[in-house]
Amino acid sequence: MLRRMSSILVKEFAGYFNTPGGYIYIFMFLIISMGFFFGGQGFFTRNVASMRSYFDFLPIMFMFFIPAVAMRLWADERARGTQEVLLTLPITDVEVIVGKYLAAVLYIMVALALSITLPFTLYYIGRPDWGPIIGGYLGAILMGAAFLAIGIYMSAVNNNQMMAFLGALIVSVLFWVISAPFVVEMMPEEVRKVSQYFGMGYHFQYIGKGVLYLRDVLYYCSIIVFFLFMTVRAVQSRRWA
Repeated sequence: MLRRMSSILVKEFAGYFNTPGGYIYIFMFLIISMGFFFGGQGFFTRNVASMRSYFDFLPIMFMFFIPAVAMRLWADERARGTQEVLLTLPITDVEVIVGKYLAAVLYIMVALALSITLPFTLYYIGRPDWGPIIGGYLGAILMGAAFLAIGIYMSAVNNNQMMAFLGALIVSVLFWVISAPFVVEMMPEEVRKVSQYFGMGYHFQYIGKGVLYLRDVLYYCSIIVFFLFMTVRAVQSRRWA
């Protein structure tokens, strides 16, 4: 099982770099995120060695960047007519889906790893607190993996890549907005805590501060497992449709 899954993972991960699109996505991600960090937030005028503004902006980037990455995972297979061939191979649906998903996670991690120049720049000009920086990257990986799980599900239930992108974008925004302060303040007192708990932003803010709670890790893992399970069901239903 692991050998077959790893074969899918390697094939899919290499596929991101076999076309210009894979490089363009990462280039745009780095240009926009770093541009916002250095320019949009007045980095050189704040005189504070902190990446807080970068991690505050990162969820907005992810909500657009990750659906763009995930929209092709299954919708592209159907568009090229290769889904039927893939599903007839001696490999289970779970192995294919998890292999594709992990390849996309690695791709997102590469994009994040290329921003490693930021903390080293902060170290050169000051003495940053490494706890929030490490926590921010850990939270970004967990949050990105959760957004990817949503994206692969939307790709599995939509034949069109643009519809998959819009579906993943809408669901991702909803998961973020339900814990936003301006939304929570308008809710009745008895539903505020529930709304906060189900919002990704509520959990990301603690990890981003360098505080790792088991509940936050379990939350993201639950989102990932749920949407991957739904993806398996969606692919199986199309197999027998």
